[in-house]
Amino acid sequence: MQFYKVLFLAYLGFAAAWCALCYVYRRDLLPLQRYITATVGLLVVEQAFTWLYWRYLNKTGHPGVAGAYLFIVSALSAARNSVSLYLLTVVSMGLSVTRPSLGSAMAKVRLLAVFHFTFGLLCVSSHATLIEHSS
Repeated sequence: MQFYKVLFLAYLGFAAAWCALCYVYRRDLLPLQRYITATVGLLVVEQAFTWLYWRYLNKTGHPGVAGAYLFIVSALSAARNSVSLYLLTVVSMGLSVTRPSLGSAMAKVRLLAVFHFTFGLLCVSSHATLIEHSS
């Protein structure tokens, strides 16, 4: 449990430093750096819920509330994976590296990320349900 707390604090420190640098250079930020800022924020929120889940499970362990926490953590994990795929795809296609915009391809990349999130949520939720029923 302490590991998740330390990891959350490390993510929070990194997010604070990243946001401070983004604020200082806000006029020069590329669209990709704004996406990275959102991803860092998502990582902090996900890690906070992971830490709270394990803390709650170790202290009380009520299966109903722990299941709700587990679903939230699963949804955040699916979102993190989808956002990572989105970032990887737009960088691979050259956004903010060789092109200022991806044009109509950006809508397709967003649709891919939405599908990835939907099916990732289904996969992680079914796995979390199996874990809840087996314990």
